[in-house]
Amino acid sequence: MSPRWCLLVLLALTACPGRLDDPDRFKRCPIDVEVDILQARCGMAGCHGMQSPQNGLDLVSMGVAGRIKNDTSMCEGKPLSSFMIEKVTQSVPTCGSQMPTIGDLLTTAELKCLNEYIANLTDGGT
Repeated sequence: MSPRWCLLVLLALTACPGRLDDPDRFKRCPIDVEVDILQARCGMAGCHGMQSPQNGLDLVSMGVAGRIKNDTSMCEGKPLSSFMIEKVTQSVPTCGSQMPTIGDLLTTAELKCLNEYIANLTDGGT
């Protein structure tokens, strides 16, 4: 093998392939949004559970993904998917008050997972 080839092989073996600036963006959310957020945080105390849900919004029973993806909110007919994000992130949403009203606000990790969940729904997921 010629010295030039040896140098190329050596460089190929020792060269750094680079790095990602934000490797966490490729990690899937470890939180089960439907169980750990929608059922546990939104469906609790009868707020958005199956039994007389507030504003008719049931976030607990089967088919919740389809409702979030396809339904509109009672607030100016906004898509439910985007209005849900507004309700949990803005201290003064367009209609009503910030959610959840019982217990703590969603954590940064929960918000990230909820955003990812809704983005997957609106990008064609189910």
